[in-house]
Amino acid sequence: MAVNRCMCTGTTFAQVKRCAEETGASYEQVLEMTRCGEGCGLCLPYIKLVLLSGLVDLPVLTPEVYKRLIAQYTQSPTAQPPRQCCESREEHAPGMAAKAISG
Repeated sequence: MAVNRCMCTGTTFAQVKRCAEETGASYEQVLEMTRCGEGCGLCLPYIKLVLLSGLVDLPVLTPEVYKRLIAQYTQSPTAQPPRQCCESREEHAPGMAAKAISG
């Protein structure tokens, strides 16, 4: 089973990748533009991998798989998952990020 989108916003990882490629945005800027990571935060490590690898269909990540993939794409044996979103942020309506990217 592949993971290919932020479940809170409905933004696909293909849209995330395209956003970064077309704008040259950093990880933090992509999060701001797409609003990914502002709901549950579970997409954050996936988005980091999308931006590093260019892959848009990723396996379900365990901490071990995440560390292995990050090391593979960054050559960093001590890679740690990105920050987690705080629980107090409000959830966003599906499709909101797609409008932000296209509009």
